Amino acid sequence: MYACRTGPTTRKPGPAGPARSIRHDPLAEPSLRQRVVLCAVLGLLPVLSGCGQQFGAFLYWTGLYPKPTVKAEFTLTKGPLLILVEDDYNVTQSRGIRDEIAARLAQELIIHKVNNRIIPLERLERVRQQDPDYAKIPADKLGRRVGAEQILWIKIIDYAMGDDQAEDPAEAANMVLTVRVINCHAEQRDDVRLWPTGREPHRLEMSKTLGAVQGMGEERIELELIMDSVDQIAKLFYDHKVVPE
Repeated sequence: MYACRTGPTTRKPGPAGPARSIRHDPLAEPSLRQRVVLCAVLGLLPVLSGCGQQFGAFLYWTGLYPKPTVKAEFTLTKGPLLILVEDDYNVTQSRGIRDEIAARLAQELIIHKVNNRIIPLERLERVRQQDPDYAKIPADKLGRRVGAEQILWIKIIDYAMGDDQAEDPAEAANMVLTVRVINCHAEQRDDVRLWPTGREPHRLEMSKTLGAVQGMGEERIELELIMDSVDQIAKLFYDHKVVPE
């Protein structure tokens, strides 16, 4: 145990000469915060050592555990970016969910300095209203029509709300979507897909358990799914720290 000094830091003058100050070296003993954390760790060690996840989270929040960094899956350019959210099978039965994902994702990419030249949704809406064959326009051509350099192309492929609709009875809601990045100005068809480069897009799944949404209405649960999806999509494109649960 560390002892605290309670006496004065100055000696009384003696026959040898005037008083001298005793210099205190802050590195010679731990800070108050370090002592508190150390005592807490030692006291809780028997309890937390058997709970790996909780113990890791405890060390993280006390600053004793290094914060692992997850690298971005792909680096977007800083050029004009179209966020295209589609629901080909109308699984959400709502344009509002698509627009909300696009709007919130745009803000998230700006906040994390991924890209601040997001094509406004209004520009895309004008093309949708003016072209009767909008649904048949290839993604890269659509991007060029609105002035985009790249497209962050998101498709919602599954959506369920309510415990009677989710595949897992323990789930209150779930949403599955795919993510792809498209080059709007590729000269060769094989160069259109920037990420992933294979035929299959990146797949993400968000779900909410009955316990996690207890007392929430459907609108709130829907918003929780949207926020989770936006967070997961955005983190594909910037380095971020892992926060233990």
